This record gives sequence, C-alpha cells and structure tokens, in this order.
Amino acid sequence: MKLYQVIVGNIGLVCNTCIRDVAIHTFKYYTQLSIDEGHRATGEDVTLFTDGEVEEEWIGGLTRCPRLDGRLVYTMNQYIRLGFDISFAAELANAG
Repeated sequence: MKLYQVIVGNIGLVCNTCIRDVAIHTFKYYTQLSIDEGHRATGEDVTLFTDGEVEEEWIGGLTRCPRLDGRLVYTMNQYIRLGFDISFAAELANAG
C-alpha cells in the first residue's frame, strides 16, 4: 500500500493518506489556494509525495522572502531541494 502526502510551503503537512484520489484532490485544492489571493497558502509551493518521492509539484510565487535582518526565508520546497530533513513538518502538523 502506497503512502501519499501533500506538503504546503508555510503550512506543512496537509494530507497523509493511503488513498490516491484524496491526495490528488488535496494537492489540487491547495494549488488553487496558492494561485488565489488572500489565503494562508497564497503563493506557496505545493508538493504531492508518493512513498516519499515527489509525484507532482506546484511552485508558488513566493520562492524566498528577505527578512528585515537580511536573512532569507525559504519555502518547504526549497528545503526539500536543498536536501534538508523535513520530518519536522509532520511533527508540527501533528502537534496542533
């Protein structure tokens, strides 16, 4: 049985399921929120994973954001591309 996960940039893990249709629906839903204005997910990257591998990916309009202290804040997709461990996203999602 395959595991499907959807991760949204500044939100984290929004779907963790064995049902592919649910994961695809969630991916499309958050992709539309990323495109639309006025949502927490606006401009964010949305990624669908199948057994830990990227299956679908939406690159949002916010790729990095300079902070006042000059450092850059990266989206979840950039952390993935840079090879960082993102297991904390699942922990944060489960903590709330």
